[in-house]
Amino acid sequence: MIETTRTFIPDWVSPPGDAIADLLEERDWTQLQLADRWSREFLIPSEYEGELAKLKHKADVTIFTKRIRIHPGIVVGRLQYDRLIDPSWMNDLKVSLHFQEIENV
Repeated sequence: MIETTRTFIPDWVSPPGDAIADLLEERDWTQLQLADRWSREFLIPSEYEGELAKLKHKADVTIFTKRIRIHPGIVVGRLQYDRLIDPSWMNDLKVSLHFQEIENV
C-alpha cells in the first residue's frame, strides 16, 4: 500500500476558484476577458445582440429591457462599454449600490 499525505479530491468537487483558474489558463484569458465574455453571454443573451446598436433613447432601452426581463442599468452599462452611447448618457437608468463597512466583532 502506498502512503500519501495528499487528499484526493475529484474534479467535480473542486472549489469554484480552482475551476475559474483552470478556465483562465486553458483558454489563455485574463480575468477581465472572462468577466467580459460572461457578461456578454449571460446577462444579455446573444439573440438580442443585434438590437443593442438601435437603442439610442431611454424609452427604447426601457421597452427592450422589459421585453427581455433584465434591469435597464445592465443594458446601459453594456451600451456605454461598447461605446454605442456616451458614458454620460442614461446614467439615471443605472442603480448604484453602496455597502456599509462592517467592523469585526
